[in-house]
Amino acid sequence: QGAYRIPIKRKKKYVENQLQIKCVRWFKRNYKHALIWSSLNGVQATARQKSDWKKEGLLKGVPDLQVLYQDKTIFIELKRPKTYKKSKATGNRIIKDSGGTTSKEQDEFILIAEGFGHKCYVVDTLEDFKKIIILHLGVDGGIKV
Repeated sequence: QGAYRIPIKRKKKYVENQLQIKCVRWFKRNYKHALIWSSLNGVQATARQKSDWKKEGLLKGVPDLQVLYQDKTIFIELKRPKTYKKSKATGNRIIKDSGGTTSKEQDEFILIAEGFGHKCYVVDTLEDFKKIIILHLGVDGGIKV
């Protein structure tokens, strides 16, 4: 018999999922000496699976990505970026979609983690992700950016 497989479907919007893939790919290519991993939050599961995961320690509000390097722990929540459109009336750029926002549980997690001295960020672009990583991990030691 083969291993039991749990069907997992992402709740996240496709755009957010693609952003996470790009961020992890860039990080792994450029920071081989550090760790990055994702949380299981945001996946669809049965009520029983969710109950089991909660008993096993799954915590609502944990950011999408965690980065560990030496004495640094960085939590990064990824959100769908704002999108804009041009106003037909004025020609000005106006917000079409306000993008993703953090949940109450995410806000609480961030507050607690920052209280412990960890860094927490909410980003909606690969460029912002890169800036945060470079700020905290640097670009020295032969790391290509």
